[in-house]
Amino acid sequence: MHYDHLAKALRSYYVVVGNRFVFLNGMSLNQLAIEMNDRLDGEIDASIFSKVLNADRLFSPHQIEAFSDILKLNTYHRKWLHFCLYRDQCIENGTEITFDFLHPTDTYYYCKAILKEIHDSMYSGEAQSSLALTEYCIELLEPHIIPESSRKFNKLILLYCKAVYFHARIISSSALPNEVFTRINLDLHRLLRIERQSFFARAYRLTLITNAQYIATNYGKYLTSILGHNVSQLAWEAYTLFPHINSEAIFALRNFLVISEYAHKDQEAFEHVYDIIKKSELDKKEDFAIEIAYKHLHTSMLKISVNNKNKNILSQFKFGEDCEYDNDVYDLSNIRAQLEIMNKLKMNDKTTQKKLKERGLYIAHIKNYVRHEKNILLLTQ
Repeated sequence: MHYDHLAKALRSYYVVVGNRFVFLNGMSLNQLAIEMNDRLDGEIDASIFSKVLNADRLFSPHQIEAFSDILKLNTYHRKWLHFCLYRDQCIENGTEITFDFLHPTDTYYYCKAILKEIHDSMYSGEAQSSLALTEYCIELLEPHIIPESSRKFNKLILLYCKAVYFHARIISSSALPNEVFTRINLDLHRLLRIERQSFFARAYRLTLITNAQYIATNYGKYLTSILGHNVSQLAWEAYTLFPHINSEAIFALRNFLVISEYAHKDQEAFEHVYDIIKKSELDKKEDFAIEIAYKHLHTSMLKISVNNKNKNILSQFKFGEDCEYDNDVYDLSNIRAQLEIMNKLKMNDKTTQKKLKERGLYIAHIKNYVRHEKNILLLTQ
């Protein structure tokens, strides 16, 4: 049996140089094993340590504490390692993961760690595998979320908003256009009931609504309003509610762009978004999720440039470059964009189209993106 959760978590604390493990404090695997062995009275050696890193066995709880002490890990990291151990033990014993044992402070640390893992998986092309984790987080946090609470700030509320948002985003990524709103309706209501407690709840809710609107009408007629509100204005409000340019803000900006263009034929929106990107001083390399989010936004802008024959802006995008990070979801988006552009420009390159089709269908199949699979088949028929 492989104990993947703990082994994956431990990867945050070392790098591999050649065939050597080098940990954050500069120790090698052998050096760290000797130090742990001294603290644990002969309980562990390099061979056992190596098996833990390779997911072939588990640390015990006090081995995790010894490891954490030597690397001087904070409470957040310690609790995350213990929770990963617990998850692997549940899988090994065939028992259901439960959170009954958690103190509210532990709830915060566990959920924060889990949501970081989910966030990273969403932008590394492995979101579907994290759907159950978002449901665990929602279940764990729900008892702490009291609508109309008199408390001005509850740090668990933000985590709850993120968990609900990630849950709906993952569902939306594979939902068919005619079912996307139905499938995320519960999550939209979860956020609506706590909007007075957190502006993030509204930011996430509007982002989900406008994204679902784009998906639901991507193959047909675009609605220009939802419940009397201009759709592009809702998308813009979502973007402005995020205090920083993070991956969620960029995703909201992308919704504003595509809805403004396709639903309202507002070419000024394109120029506005382009101007925001040019003036942004954010180093996109700081966060791979931001990098991927920007690439999705650029792909949308490229398609619109082709539609509008905006050669000035189109020439400034380097389309077709490989993503710096191994990301099947970005590759799929890129493939769809290339096929759409080839059709729009009437490019009769059968060899390239066949190559893109095969790669796109393969990714869509293994990631269970039925909507994208159907779209690729339509574009290449």
